[in-house]
Amino acid sequence: MWVEEKHLRYLIVSLFALAGLSALLVRGDAWPFAMEDLSLAPHQVQISKNALEDALAEDEYDESVIRPLSRNILAKDPLSAVPFEAELLLALDEENVDVEAAVALAEATLQRDARNLSARLFLFDQAIIDSNWERAFDAFGKAITLWPSEAWNAQELMYESLDNGDWVDALIDRLNTGDAWIKAFVKDMPVDLISTDRAVELHRPFADLHEQFLTRMIDVHGFEAAYEAWADLRPIEAKKHPFGLIDPEFRGNDSARPFNWSIDTKFAEISEYSPGLNIFFRGRSKSMIASQILYLDSGNYWFAMRKSNSAGDPPGDIVWQLTCMSDGQTIMRASVFADDFDESTGEVEFEVSDNCDFQELSLIGLPGEYAERFSLNIDFIAIEERAT
Repeated sequence: MWVEEKHLRYLIVSLFALAGLSALLVRGDAWPFAMEDLSLAPHQVQISKNALEDALAEDEYDESVIRPLSRNILAKDPLSAVPFEAELLLALDEENVDVEAAVALAEATLQRDARNLSARLFLFDQAIIDSNWERAFDAFGKAITLWPSEAWNAQELMYESLDNGDWVDALIDRLNTGDAWIKAFVKDMPVDLISTDRAVELHRPFADLHEQFLTRMIDVHGFEAAYEAWADLRPIEAKKHPFGLIDPEFRGNDSARPFNWSIDTKFAEISEYSPGLNIFFRGRSKSMIASQILYLDSGNYWFAMRKSNSAGDPPGDIVWQLTCMSDGQTIMRASVFADDFDESTGEVEFEVSDNCDFQELSLIGLPGEYAERFSLNIDFIAIEERAT
């Protein structure tokens, strides 16, 4: 059981007689082994600490080696955390661990060295076992802050707890505390161990993590689950834009990709000074200029586009392409220079089949015989369902 901090009392009584004998009491209990007057010199203490660290690094602990070294160090340096950590590791190595004694040793270790990773991770692990989430979060936060590279064990234990709904709910409640470690934890969080609604709540405060989150959702659960997560994160856009076509006028929207425009800034940009999608394509190679994932139901549709402010001769071609995500089949393909778009606004027809729930709308630049800068502005696009 978890031992409440208020019940832990550590009294250090250092009685330095001529022989230099030290006595230490932990929660009223004697130190686990007998003390001797060893009268070590400072350099001998460091030698003993180095030897103890080497002994603890072995695959199997040798108590006959570790205990005398701990005794030597404590006799000269009763405030050292090293012997307490050694005793903690020995206690945890027992077949039947005395949890209460181990907790006391871990707390005593941290009183002497707040950065001690072994003690901190043990208390974290014990808090997880006892379902004491607040203590677990506190221990993990300190571990990941003090040892960001070494505390991966604690992070793995946190991730393994994602299937515990009570644990995740407690973490969601903690989002408002502003703990810096929570964002780092959420950033690398696997999405296959947690329900989608709880994963959304953990990501909601961190808009800059939404795109990565949705990408992982697609990889693990597919487009439908990822779209539902996106719609939960951005309910206004989900209701406002039919078929998932976000920002059809290219005014700029901060919603996460891929359910928003992905634009290659080498070939196009959305600028507040020039409305629409401003394209500058040289025609050197095939290039994905812009793309977005849609969720059109099966049926017949119109695709409309308005263009303006073209400059230069097109070195190749620029086409709109709609591709089914399930089988890679092309549903619609139309050049922005086609007769359908001779006027400032034009439209083409296309049909979505029953087995194609999600589609990718792409604007693709195709190379020509020569490379020359060409610019074009697309003011807006639209997709409308066509009556049959």
